[in-house]
Amino acid sequence: MTNAMVLNFDDKADGSRGGVYSYLPYGRSGRGQMVRVGSWSQEDGLTVVLNFQLYPEKYLNFFGAEVGMTVWPFMPYFMAREEPVDASSGAPSGSTSNYTGRDYIMLETMNQFLNFSIKFIPTKSWDEVILLVKQRVSFMSPMKLAIMPHLLKELDFTVPIEPATLTFSMAKPTLKPRWQSLYYPLTGQVLASILAMMIIMPVVFIVITNIGNARENKGLPGRIILEMTGTLLGQNFTSEPSTTNSARLLVGFWVVFAFIMGTAYRGNLTAFLTIPKYPPRAENLPQLLAKNAKVAMPPDAVDFYNGFKQSPSSEFRTLSERVTFVDSFWDGLQLAETSNSAYMYERRFMELMIARHFTPLQSSSRLYVARQNVWPGYSAWPIIRDAPFKPVIDRCIQAFNEAGLIEKWGDMVVEDARRISRQKKRLQQQQQEEETGVGDDEEIEEKEEEEEAKSDQRTEASQALTIVHMQGPLFLLLLGLAVAGSVFAVEVTLHAWFVQR
Repeated sequence: MTNAMVLNFDDKADGSRGGVYSYLPYGRSGRGQMVRVGSWSQEDGLTVVLNFQLYPEKYLNFFGAEVGMTVWPFMPYFMAREEPVDASSGAPSGSTSNYTGRDYIMLETMNQFLNFSIKFIPTKSWDEVILLVKQRVSFMSPMKLAIMPHLLKELDFTVPIEPATLTFSMAKPTLKPRWQSLYYPLTGQVLASILAMMIIMPVVFIVITNIGNARENKGLPGRIILEMTGTLLGQNFTSEPSTTNSARLLVGFWVVFAFIMGTAYRGNLTAFLTIPKYPPRAENLPQLLAKNAKVAMPPDAVDFYNGFKQSPSSEFRTLSERVTFVDSFWDGLQLAETSNSAYMYERRFMELMIARHFTPLQSSSRLYVARQNVWPGYSAWPIIRDAPFKPVIDRCIQAFNEAGLIEKWGDMVVEDARRISRQKKRLQQQQQEEETGVGDDEEIEEKEEEEEAKSDQRTEASQALTIVHMQGPLFLLLLGLAVAGSVFAVEVTLHAWFVQR
């Protein structure tokens, strides 16, 4: 595989003339061949044959030669093709023997440029895939793998394909009670500032009034507090608070303050009453650690676990203390759906599994995948050490990345898997309806009418406020009635007691 020249001297001469040859491992005949690229003599020096290079690029064209590769199926990067289901027969509409997946599409597109034949070497595990590449039985594994330090000691990697996509999945936070929408429009700091002003302003007003006219101080504190609270709620003054100019100026500033705060609160309150507010969810590693959640990982992610334990980062070491291993993705995602746990694995694989197995037909999944990745590295294809064809492979991968094709192909594979999963679920639902006798035309029409009615109700509910949206004001009103009734009962009791005395 090395790009070297051979100088073959002529035996008939005195050893001063010879031909310069280069070995091409792949030729038009499908076999390697020696090609004369020039000649050398003491008199003329080096002469290169026209249209030849001394060190030609040997791997721009494989001329259909077989290239050994090892791969372990891993969705959605390399997997058996699943054709759409035929609704009439219930069978796949095409063959399932071909491969598909993002990395397989990359390999097929690369093949159109380099012209090689793919020869997959059978393997029994992912460890065997890496072992055969180390032993140079396989040239490369067209499956993206996180570049980790212990692998770099024995393997080479192509140019990075994408960042390492190790991330986690958790259950979506439940919706908070709607009565809490009363204090959502303003932050805690703003509410505390308003409360502080409600304490400071009456004191300042009373001081100014006493300086101006001490006779107006009778019953003034309670009246001022009621008037200021009323202006915050959009009420007008019931009486003139003071006749002094300084007090009137202070009242003017307070009215402007109350108008701005009241308008902002009422405007935001409408939005918070109609739009549900969900609690914040963990989207990165620090937020995951702040939730004190357990983390589940599959056994084949043990390299990442070892990296967490040996990392100088305190966050990674804390994460390693919370990791527990589960047998399969099914156990990990179920654990994440039903408890305060997270399942940590490859991003697109989790997105595909959630779409296939944890997403109902008529609603969204209860699981979500975090936006940020956990492992701060990159992923690439593992290849043999010092591979001479690496620059050609890297050039193709860089072209795919620059054109945005890698991300596009990944999204396309996941979307196709979701579509096929929905078709299978609809087919299963139709079969269940036929078995239970719900397949008659009249009953199907009735069911469609019910679904339309429910859709209309949902549309109306999104336009009009319901009792659920108005929980906060109603609870506040009931609380006020209860407090007022309690105070009234205490007043009546005390009045009766004093009368008896």
